[in-house]
Amino acid sequence: MHSYQQLYQKRNVLHAPKLKPRATTYCEFSQVYINDVYLQYEFLEDCFPQFKAMAPFEKKHVFKYFFVSFLILEMGYKSYVEGGKEGFVLANGDFIDTTNLDKFYYDPGSLEKCNTSDAVKMYRPYFEQIKRNVSEPLCHRKISLIEFLALVTLCTWNDSLDGQPECYYQHCRPVRQRVIADLMTFYERDTPDRDPALRLSGLLMLLPGFDRSVELFLQTMEVKRLFRCFPFHEKLYRIVSGQ
Repeated sequence: MHSYQQLYQKRNVLHAPKLKPRATTYCEFSQVYINDVYLQYEFLEDCFPQFKAMAPFEKKHVFKYFFVSFLILEMGYKSYVEGGKEGFVLANGDFIDTTNLDKFYYDPGSLEKCNTSDAVKMYRPYFEQIKRNVSEPLCHRKISLIEFLALVTLCTWNDSLDGQPECYYQHCRPVRQRVIADLMTFYERDTPDRDPALRLSGLLMLLPGFDRSVELFLQTMEVKRLFRCFPFHEKLYRIVSGQ
């Protein structure tokens, strides 16, 4: 939790959040995370000495999946905490207005290969899936910060992932076991009137939906690049593709 608080403080310095958050555009979204990626990398190193000890090539593959899963989970969590049910809150406090995606896919200079209306039609199902699999479940369960960070950890150290370096898999089970034990202790202390095992099982049931959202994000990234329809910035693409 301390590392996440430090991340929050560093973001305040880097992004200088506005007093009144506003709906963002795709170009602005990309710029926010081009800047924020360095803070997320430091955050991952601060949280997990296992990651910090890896070789640079190994870190690239682990960070790739962390970056995407953290981006999706945090947007859903911040939207729930800050009450933005119809939008996804970004690292700088601004938000994607999911009810008016034409404002997000704003292209006044006609620089993209597809127009705004085509982009909205193509990508709206993705936002609906994120809302259904991430934002709404987090809101329904009234996820706490500790539970959110536990979910981030469980998504990061997932031994069912393919394509990770060999050294990664040896850490997954110990990390996950420790997180689950810590959650049980937290539930027993924080909500003694509720069944800790039931609360934990409900939280773990959210993970398959998160995994599907991450997979869809990666597929959508490739579609954007293939059709040149609001593609990822090249720097973000290299990070997410593990290059």
